[in-house]
Amino acid sequence: METKLTPTKTTFNTDPNDPIIDISCGANHSLCLLASGTIYAWGYNGVGQLGNGNNNSSQPKKITYNFKHRIVSIACGYNISLAVTEQGHVYSWGSNVHGELGLGDGTNRNYPEEIESLNIFQKNSLKMDTNLGIMHLSQDLKEMWQSEFLTDEVICCNDGTEIRIHKALVKLRCPKLLLPDEFDISRYSTASLKIIIEYIYTDDIDDFQLSLAGELLHACKILELKRLTEILRKYWSENITDENVIELIDIFQDDKSSVLKNFQKYVYDRSTTVSSFREYIDKSEYENMDCIKLSTYRVPHTQLDTDMARILYEGDFTIIIGDQKIKAHKFILSRLPYFKKLFKTELADKERLVHETPLPALIFYGLLEFLYTGNTIFTLVEASWLVEESVVELYGLNFDYFLDSCKEKLSERITKRNCVEVFRSAMELGREDLIEEAKTLIEANKAYVMRDFLGLYATEIERLTYLESQESTLFEQQLNMQHVVQQMEEENRLLESRIIALEQQKQSNNTSSV
Repeated sequence: METKLTPTKTTFNTDPNDPIIDISCGANHSLCLLASGTIYAWGYNGVGQLGNGNNNSSQPKKITYNFKHRIVSIACGYNISLAVTEQGHVYSWGSNVHGELGLGDGTNRNYPEEIESLNIFQKNSLKMDTNLGIMHLSQDLKEMWQSEFLTDEVICCNDGTEIRIHKALVKLRCPKLLLPDEFDISRYSTASLKIIIEYIYTDDIDDFQLSLAGELLHACKILELKRLTEILRKYWSENITDENVIELIDIFQDDKSSVLKNFQKYVYDRSTTVSSFREYIDKSEYENMDCIKLSTYRVPHTQLDTDMARILYEGDFTIIIGDQKIKAHKFILSRLPYFKKLFKTELADKERLVHETPLPALIFYGLLEFLYTGNTIFTLVEASWLVEESVVELYGLNFDYFLDSCKEKLSERITKRNCVEVFRSAMELGREDLIEEAKTLIEANKAYVMRDFLGLYATEIERLTYLESQESTLFEQQLNMQHVVQQMEEENRLLESRIIALEQQKQSNNTSSV
């Protein structure tokens, strides 16, 4: 193996439609994560940290373990590896000599294993269907854009058409569109600009006119809209016909991706039956076409929810609940009929609202997160607030799937496994009905609750005991050090006394000699 002292490009090639989005390294091993959730590992594998058995690998090797959900994050320790799924489940593998994998023992793992103890929170909380939440979010955003409700910026097209937008959203997801020095709007048609803006609002497009493909590809490159580029590549690579393939070759001629080969391969394969295609296969691009395998395109996972989370608790409007001042954008709040009505009437020109609501501020924060991202996590107690009739009526909560999820969670009610957590949360949020129910279950299951409590806090008790012993040792060391210092000070005083005595004796001898 050769050590590299400067950055060197690896020979690891992935599908351009499934790019690397994260990378991590340990002491002697590395991981990388693709957009699809696939993990590759390489390096030393002495304790199973590559997750593929016990063999070392000098090249990236796919971890073939069947995770329950898509992996969204990875991390490496010294000799361990960790991965988190989009549902919040955590997996670990590698060295476990000191229990660092969190699996309750000291045995190394050669393959990923879920840390079940971290699922206590998952089991007692409510998480909405992410895809369904994002779908409703994109639909609402598109409707607001098309209705021009609360828009605060205008894009002027070259034909005089004005497209109204919400500046905060466009600036967040495609800032170059608002910078004349970076993007010359006059070069693009109104139809293309509307498609781009639709994508900014929804992370998808409905219009795939072939006549706009070239213009859109050029705009995407300047605006750095990589996912929209992949949507266009995927759509046209799956919709090749005898009528459009030649035009597609011309349009994608400068597109540096394998999609061009798909179109050329189509022409090559059809040239035996379509006479008009034969003139094209004489070109050098068609050499060795028999060996070409058609590329399949996978569009990266939507980033709408993660992008929207970046402007959460910002905005042009302030909601005051008790002593809490919560910032938000009017156009996002208007997803709730309650706020939409207010912004059309008495709050049209206002910047703040002293909000009298039955919801505690903590739960309103969670509701706001749902409005921005299409998803959030509520505990059982928090979910109980959101199905209250007064809350549903006040805000006009018309997200049926959201309320159904809350009700489904509440149907599980309180069990001996979660009664302590529910009791603590209910006390904090003032849910008297749930306090009594949780208290009854705690009384009826004292033995189980105590065992569960001791299990959860055993590690913390050990840690505190260790710290106390360390404190005691440190105190003894300080006492010893003080004793040593005192001894040194005493020896120093004796030495000074001897020096003084010698000086006096020397003076006495000098006097006698005179």
